[in-house]
Amino acid sequence: MQASVTYIDMSNNWWGTTDADSIMAWIEDGNDHDDWPYIVNYEPFQQGSVPTTKESMNGFKALFR
Repeated sequence: MQASVTYIDMSNNWWGTTDADSIMAWIEDGNDHDDWPYIVNYEPFQQGSVPTTKESMNGFKALFR
């Protein structure tokens, strides 16, 4: 892992499931690839769907809930 790591906060998101193992398998970050300089925080996660808003973080585009 690189010395400088960016943490991306995607906590309190609804992932379509409440199975933490499934959510972890969908996310690829520095935990999966040593040369990727970011870690995604996904816990805690929502138990059901919530309204979405479009956000952009310097080219990293996603729907946050």
